[in-house]
Amino acid sequence: MKKMERPRTENAKMLLIIIQYFRLGAPGFLCLGDELIPGNAGVKDVVFALRWVRDNVSAFNGNPHRVVVAGQGLGAAVVEILTLSPAAKDLMHGAILQSGSIQCPWSFNYDAMERAKSLIKIIENDYSSNVSISTIDIKYLARYSHKLPFPYYPFGLCVENSLKQGRLIEHSPNQLLYDRASLKIPIIAGYNSNEAYVFVSNLQQNNVFRKVRNLSKLLPQELQFISDVEKRDVLNQIHDLYFKGNHSTVALLSYYSDAYFVNHIYRSVRLQAQSHRTIYFYQFSRTSKLGVSPVRGVNKTGAAHSDELGFLFPPRGMDMDAHDGNIHKQLVRLWTNFVKYLDPTPNNEVDVRWEPFDETDPRVLDIDTEIEMKRFPHTRTCEIWDDIFQRFYYGRNVP
Repeated sequence: MKKMERPRTENAKMLLIIIQYFRLGAPGFLCLGDELIPGNAGVKDVVFALRWVRDNVSAFNGNPHRVVVAGQGLGAAVVEILTLSPAAKDLMHGAILQSGSIQCPWSFNYDAMERAKSLIKIIENDYSSNVSISTIDIKYLARYSHKLPFPYYPFGLCVENSLKQGRLIEHSPNQLLYDRASLKIPIIAGYNSNEAYVFVSNLQQNNVFRKVRNLSKLLPQELQFISDVEKRDVLNQIHDLYFKGNHSTVALLSYYSDAYFVNHIYRSVRLQAQSHRTIYFYQFSRTSKLGVSPVRGVNKTGAAHSDELGFLFPPRGMDMDAHDGNIHKQLVRLWTNFVKYLDPTPNNEVDVRWEPFDETDPRVLDIDTEIEMKRFPHTRTCEIWDDIFQRFYYGRNVP
């Protein structure tokens, strides 16, 4: 993993930044549903780290009563589940969720036990004698995990079925959000305007651009259809929404961005706001060399997944043009203000006042060459995706 450079602006000098690593893949998220491997070990790594921060950060001139936890992608999902768990009570006072949510299907496993059994079967087929998955070397565990036929991350967060007290996740995130069982802390949450561009190379390698006319091959594998009629109805909705008279690369990337990122992040923001929490919702839109490099033959417009990290932590020696330099300063100021004041624009230091999210008038802070409040641009598509996932994903995984 690349070492992150600290932000360059004066505003960041008053902060103590602690980078927390947690276990990924099977070592971090394998779930057998028993006392030995209950699941969510990677999230528990973060909880232990937050306890260490609470008990020790004062020795580094830090404030244990103003701890803001930030995560990007899967890291955002991990941070969000902590806002829904009593395990993090008094350990965090604000959260920043960048381009990820526990609602995203790639972050949470409703079928955690089936995935674990698949891994065990693959391992047993390679050994002539019985082997315990709890004692196998981690490097082999990771190697076998790559053989699993699941999309995205083979292992993600899960509901813990262990009878042991102190379970981190006792219910599905969807249920936790609806039950409004969460820490009452302010949150920054958002997405990048062209999230799926980060996948362009993989899409090319798998000839996905040629499969646009056969949408059944592109449907999220998590959706559970009982009949062909159900599936055909969803395919018609998606075709009309993205591909009616338009089979372009732009349409395909828009489809993937909405299906795997924007819809789920927006759904989470709405549910979090319904719990009477202050949510600052953003869209990062800047196209720049600081982010994912353009792929030959596929024009890059907007910001790909992870692009905002290049502005928060620019590489040492990177020369930025005037626009990128200004966005860097503004973005760092917003984030650091939130850490210090739990409000990204407390004293009109930024050109615009970042309004908290209001479900009756959904708006985002659009971060581009100009920073301004705008109407959320994906309301219609999110309504359709919300209905699809509610019926064929959440509705069929949650009792």
